[in-house]
Amino acid sequence: MAGEEEADGGPNLAAAILHAREGRDLLAAHRMGEAVEAYLRALPYAERAVADGHGPHVDLVEFHSYVHDMLGLLHLNRTELAEAEQHFSRALELTASVTPLGPRVARHLNGLGAVARARGDLCEALRRYREALGHAAVVDAPAESLATYTSNIGTVLFALGHYDEALVLFRQALETDERTDPRAAATDLSLIAAVLVERGDLAGARDNYTRALALHRAADPRSAETARELVNLGYVQRLSGDLEGALRHYLAALAIDREHGEETAETATDLNNISFVHKERGDTATALEYAEAAVAISRSRAPQSPRTASHLVNLGTLYAVQGRYDRARDAFEEALAVDRAAAPRSPETARDLGNLASLALRENDLDRAEAHWTEALRLYEATVPDSQHTAVAHTNLGALAHRRGRRAEAEAHFRTALATDRRVLPDGEPTVVDLVNLAVLHGEDGQLDAAVGLFTEAAAIAERLRLRAGPPQARDDRFARDHRLFRSLVHTLLRRGAPGDEAEAFSVAERARARGLADLVARGAVLRAPDTDSEDGLRQLLAEEQALQRALLAVHLRLRDGEGDDRASSGEAQLPSLDGRVGVPAPAPRAVLLARRHDLQEQLERLRLRMNEEFPRYAALGGLDHRTLADARHGLDAGTTLLVHHVGVARGVLWAVRHDGHRTVPVPLGEAGLRELVDRALASCRAGTAPGDDDRRAAAGLARLLLDPVADLIPPGQRIVVVPEGPLLHLPWEILPSGDGVLADRHVVSYAPSVTVLSALRAAPARPEREPARPFAGFGVVAGGGSPLPGSREVELIAADHGPGAVALTGTDVDRAAVRRWSAGAAVVHFATHGVLDDTEPMFSGLLLGAPHRPAPGPSDAEAEDDVLRVYEMFGLDLDAEVVVCSGCETALGRTHAGEGLLGMSRALFHAGARCLVVSLWSVPDTPTRRLMRAFHRHLRHGDPPAVALAAARRQVRRSHPHTYAAPWTWAAFVLVGAGEAIFRRSGESCDDTDTRSPAAYSG
Repeated sequence: MAGEEEADGGPNLAAAILHAREGRDLLAAHRMGEAVEAYLRALPYAERAVADGHGPHVDLVEFHSYVHDMLGLLHLNRTELAEAEQHFSRALELTASVTPLGPRVARHLNGLGAVARARGDLCEALRRYREALGHAAVVDAPAESLATYTSNIGTVLFALGHYDEALVLFRQALETDERTDPRAAATDLSLIAAVLVERGDLAGARDNYTRALALHRAADPRSAETARELVNLGYVQRLSGDLEGALRHYLAALAIDREHGEETAETATDLNNISFVHKERGDTATALEYAEAAVAISRSRAPQSPRTASHLVNLGTLYAVQGRYDRARDAFEEALAVDRAAAPRSPETARDLGNLASLALRENDLDRAEAHWTEALRLYEATVPDSQHTAVAHTNLGALAHRRGRRAEAEAHFRTALATDRRVLPDGEPTVVDLVNLAVLHGEDGQLDAAVGLFTEAAAIAERLRLRAGPPQARDDRFARDHRLFRSLVHTLLRRGAPGDEAEAFSVAERARARGLADLVARGAVLRAPDTDSEDGLRQLLAEEQALQRALLAVHLRLRDGEGDDRASSGEAQLPSLDGRVGVPAPAPRAVLLARRHDLQEQLERLRLRMNEEFPRYAALGGLDHRTLADARHGLDAGTTLLVHHVGVARGVLWAVRHDGHRTVPVPLGEAGLRELVDRALASCRAGTAPGDDDRRAAAGLARLLLDPVADLIPPGQRIVVVPEGPLLHLPWEILPSGDGVLADRHVVSYAPSVTVLSALRAAPARPEREPARPFAGFGVVAGGGSPLPGSREVELIAADHGPGAVALTGTDVDRAAVRRWSAGAAVVHFATHGVLDDTEPMFSGLLLGAPHRPAPGPSDAEAEDDVLRVYEMFGLDLDAEVVVCSGCETALGRTHAGEGLLGMSRALFHAGARCLVVSLWSVPDTPTRRLMRAFHRHLRHGDPPAVALAAARRQVRRSHPHTYAAPWTWAAFVLVGAGEAIFRRSGESCDDTDTRSPAAYSG
């Protein structure tokens, strides 16, 4: 064979074949870039071989053409369309010069059709594909070739919205490919599934995609085709509300596609799909970063492609969510221009019109919005009738009709949308929207039975969507999107007032409150269970999770502190490794830092998906069953009153619950009104001054709203447990006027995130059943240079009060390892330090462990976080504490999340094993705080439950130092959250009611 090759084309042909074979092998190994280089090396040798063969010898010319064809395919796969078109055109020219009607001509025409389709020129693509099929039919090409060209024609018809014609061609191709080519059959199955998706048959589509994925994986598990089927399955899961499953498939596809090239059309699509998941979870910031990256790649590769238009649509939607309407409009109009040029009557064009209509609606341009949505509906009905797309159009036209007072028309649109969505997406977000829209209409008409039924069905779907969203934070974000639905159901039930509606409203409110924290408490209990100790694999994965969080934190701090200015050096930057040990970091462009953050986030998502898959008990996706009104009553003793709040947009409700009954009280103020009152009542506390008349009037107004209607259920000495919501999360009820004083004078008050969480914390094993490893572990901050701050003195004095076995660490002794070691097994854990808040990333908030300053740049980016115990690290603590005290400034604050309350350290500490927390609502003065904390711990040591101990300590210091504690800001900042009723072991001594005891000896 070699001798014959040299006789025809000489050594040049041999060299060309050698390089071409190298390219073929590299392509099989998915080394796309190297394969291109190998074929490019073959190209000049192939060209010279034709000359060596003394003219256009057919075999030599066809080999030369083959090399061009392979380069065209490779460039096409890398979305290098100009290069692909150049090589396909040259291949066609060469082949046609020797065999004008051969099957190779059809192959090259097909390649040119693929380039046109990738560019979005669907008419040119259809012409080329049909031309290819015509050539193949004339020369009696193999059946599999005819099937390929038939299927390709179907893809263009599909893109043009001609679904019936496309489906006929796909099934025709499948009949052939099932006999001849499994991989081609897989592609046909996938294309049929795409039509089924558009027709709303998600189950059928899932089956076809699953079959296609199995065939592609059997042929090559790392192929681009395998990646595409992973994307397709992820899409169906996303439509079904399974965001965790969707993300798993999208990340798997991205890993494969990146092996073929970092910036291809396929990686752009993967990034855009991942953006969708984050958007539907409610994480708009992360979604926007992925969307911008996807659009940047798409614009550089194929600016006129329909795929680029779809990425622009996602980007525009995210801009609109952020209120950046001008940028949203630019993105939507750019997408519309692309889609109208490619396929003016396609569903994609209708989608673009709908997005522009939504913007017009936001700007109250109802005429323009209605015109756009009407045209969109007409296009949808012509191409994808009775689909999720037509349902969206009906939903929006219904909203417009409602805005214009055309109620009957609105209801007709909503019912049409619901009928479609119930069939296509029975557990999807669109169905929730349809149900809520109809429920609102019925509520406005006074048809409360129908409204309750519709809201109830929507709430059930919303809860199922939450459970499928992924990790805890994702579930929190997902659930927040539907929180107003639960508010509406609560108030509709109370408005109807049928037997059992009050109890059902309480149950719904409880379902809508702190569900993520309930999941975390359940998850923490599983982790601490005795049989979990054997799950070393889980603990190793948790350690990997913390390492990834550390690396993410390092990048986050650099972005937050202004590093990453795009004007920075474009040289390669040394970014932190997972363990944070790197050399001096170089300045990095923002794009480099964002890319690093995306990579770490993806690794973290993959790790968490793996944990949920390998350790389903730890996933605890169901969390805790929510508590009912009857459960709440049965969990109370005669000396406790439970006050549960539900805050709505325009009004709220308060349930006062005792063991022997309950009362439901309407609150005439909604979220905004309550926030205004709370802010006024706390103005002096937050400023560190004595209260003024306005503060007192606001506090009195809150008391009239929240206390007076239930005063007879709270006799003197009654313990009060408050379950607050919304703005009330920041209010210490102890400062509200009661009788001739304040509530703190007459009652023990504690707080709980929800009745469900409170019940779970109470159910934890009681401390008296076993001796603690140590009675007290305290950690205090020191100033720069080692000089003591009040925090260090505070923990030393308190440790002395607790006696032998108590541990007090200050200064350089306080680090992460020390906190982990000495907090484990301590009955009481006390941090005398400051809170560090990060509202953008609650997991990066924490407690200061060292001096309150950022360290100078050192050998590692990650060292910038060494002085803060971050929330993500607190999740990994091994606590068994009756109470954890965070004695510092604003340790109870953080970002408030709809339905979940405060995100941050309190959630982490409950997960780690704390039964209750003492945290502060504003900046506290040092000396009064130290005295209050010492009194609190003395009451703890002598047997008072934590809630009683804190209340007694407040009264004690206010009596002993009335001038110091005259203003609430000095004594009311600290609140107790959680199960504060547990009884501590008693020493047999009575509690000293003064603050004059001398420190006792203690060991560390």
